[in-house]
Amino acid sequence: LLFVFRGIRKSYTEMAEQNLLSNTDNFSAHLHAIDILSQKGHHAPAELLLSEFKKARNNFFIKLKIIKALQKHINEQKVIMFFFQTIKKKEASVKIKRAILKAFLFSDGIGEYWKENRFGRYHLTEIMKNIINNCQEKQLHKLALINLFRHLPEEEIVPYFLELLEKSDEFLQSICMRESQIFEDPSLVFYLEKFLKSTNMELRGNTLISLWKYLPDDYRDRILKNFLTSKDKRALVTAFYCI
Repeated sequence: LLFVFRGIRKSYTEMAEQNLLSNTDNFSAHLHAIDILSQKGHHAPAELLLSEFKKARNNFFIKLKIIKALQKHINEQKVIMFFFQTIKKKEASVKIKRAILKAFLFSDGIGEYWKENRFGRYHLTEIMKNIINNCQEKQLHKLALINLFRHLPEEEIVPYFLELLEKSDEFLQSICMRESQIFEDPSLVFYLEKFLKSTNMELRGNTLISLWKYLPDDYRDRILKNFLTSKDKRALVTAFYCI
């Protein structure tokens, strides 16, 4: 049965690849082919998917599907380079850039690639920081920042983390605070405690969550009481999360 199943799956894979290679303008056929090749157990050569991305031109649905399929090949240098080149293009849409940032973020095993390709990781860092500093789209800021926390070793992210806390707006500060939970270090209190007095409820809440296990019980309980008696729903969500 396993042999039969593998044979059927192989035939589906070959049929999907043929649909992509065909010159037909049948949108549904191309979309279905990419869907099949994106499923577990199927394997589409990265070259084929990259070629189809270029052919898709302004067809965002096809392009987004291809990026999702390329996520399986993200440890291949040609895919990494393609993602780098695409996300740096000014004319690339926010949707495409967001999809690439998510591909970096949710790909398994990419950490091994960065260990072997230090310049690649440095390039990734430059791209993410450029998005944070120069892009106007908040969601891209968020994804770029989370990517830095995900892919950089702690000794590299800590200085940038502290810099953002001092210089960035409350939106990025709040994301920093949420991501700071990766640090298992009670010294966080020295740098983050002042944000417990922020007038921004989301920032204050994420700070409380991050510092929860490092704060003295009586101090922590006083802050929690303020959250529980607040009329702001975000404060109540934070309080219940801490409890």
